[in-house]
Amino acid sequence: MNSLKVISIDGEEFQMTEDEILTVMSEYIKKKREWSKKVDSLIKAGKGSMVNEIKVPTIKGHSVGKNWNIQIRSIKE
Repeated sequence: MNSLKVISIDGEEFQMTEDEILTVMSEYIKKKREWSKKVDSLIKAGKGSMVNEIKVPTIKGHSVGKNWNIQIRSIKE
């Protein structure tokens, strides 16, 4: 079943199907891991001052550089 839901990401609401929510969350995890690896490698190389030069990816206008506050609920009809 692929019903329509409301997902709230840091207070901003989007209507998405369950499959779309899974896609967004998978992309969030993937991009967050990639970004974290870049940051960690700079820190390990002693180049922590360059961390701010790495562009932080966004999904749906929300940065992956911080943990999201996510709420998912059914649409009331």
